[in-house]
Amino acid sequence: MRVFYDTEFLSEPPELHLISIGMVREDGAELSVVNKCAPWDRILTHPWLSENVVPHLPPEYHPSWQTPEEIRLSLVDFCGHEPEFWAWFGSFDWVVLVNLFGQFRDVPYTWPHWSHELKQLMEKAGVSKLPARRDNMAHDALADARFVKNGYDWCTKVLAGTVKASV
Repeated sequence: MRVFYDTEFLSEPPELHLISIGMVREDGAELSVVNKCAPWDRILTHPWLSENVVPHLPPEYHPSWQTPEEIRLSLVDFCGHEPEFWAWFGSFDWVVLVNLFGQFRDVPYTWPHWSHELKQLMEKAGVSKLPARRDNMAHDALADARFVKNGYDWCTKVLAGTVKASV
């Protein structure tokens, strides 16, 4: 099952702290979780995150706020046995996702140790840009995961010859 995903995180090299993750499966099912154990004191005072990410998060009492253990269980349940992960420039997103489990050896053994990149699919399809977003929700992890899925769907149509690459 293809799983399109995005994360929001606080980067404090060498650490990346998960804030939220959004996922959309190819069957249309969606998952959105927020890390209740993230370093919220630093996230809330970080100028870019407080302006671009925090406003998209649900209230703290919302059930999507989960501990890392709960998030791991939610991801395993949502992604299933053999997921195929897709992200937009997903290098950091992939590291954040794997770090949630600990190390690669701690990720479910049937999961791949890599994530596919929408940007590479765009290159293969000869697509220089994707259809414009109309949701004004950039940096909302779930909205961004939807964007990845829509971009994947667009590129596969271009590759199949059912739509033209220009948008």
